[in-house]
Amino acid sequence: MNAENVMKNHEKTMQEIDKVLSELRSVLEAKNLAYGDSLQNPTPTFHRGCVADGICARMDDKLGRIRRVGLSDVTEDTLMDLIGYAVHLVVATRRAEESTSTGKK
Repeated sequence: MNAENVMKNHEKTMQEIDKVLSELRSVLEAKNLAYGDSLQNPTPTFHRGCVADGICARMDDKLGRIRRVGLSDVTEDTLMDLIGYAVHLVVATRRAEESTSTGKK
């Protein structure tokens, strides 16, 4: 494959990635608003652990669904949820590290 084809393929892939990320952002914003920021600030009805543990439990559920059902158009929403949880996990981890370094809880 020559350099021109590599660049065309790269550009096409990046456009597709941008589209998926845009869709993901919209879904994250809508769900975060609908659920009242419950991933980062959970109401301790049942869950008593740290924020990251709660997010990981939800990721386990999504991975379990993919394992049972497989990857298809039926589970694309599950993949998007999983990516969203991964983003939330990064945020939670950074917040935990920041609060540890500043002495906040």
